[in-house]
Amino acid sequence: MSEAVAAMVEWALAQPTIYRVWATCDVDNVASARLLERVGMEREGVLRRWLIHPSLSAAPRDCACYSIVKAGEHAVAPDAGPVPNGRSVRRK
Repeated sequence: MSEAVAAMVEWALAQPTIYRVWATCDVDNVASARLLERVGMEREGVLRRWLIHPSLSAAPRDCACYSIVKAGEHAVAPDAGPVPNGRSVRRK
């Protein structure tokens, strides 16, 4: 599965108009989280009550959000300092 996901991410980022690829998985789905990390995605946070998984619950469940972005001239480096809205960027 990681080969298929990696190929899809690579293809998407090779497109001139795509700068970001993102995915979600249930917070309890450790295997999917590992897969996303293996293909180079970074965890950005948790989307609270994001998606209903009928086989698990009738209520929306939390999902982890992962992404990978295309490097380029307008990319923000970690700890890059101020951004246009005046807030600073900090990455762990």
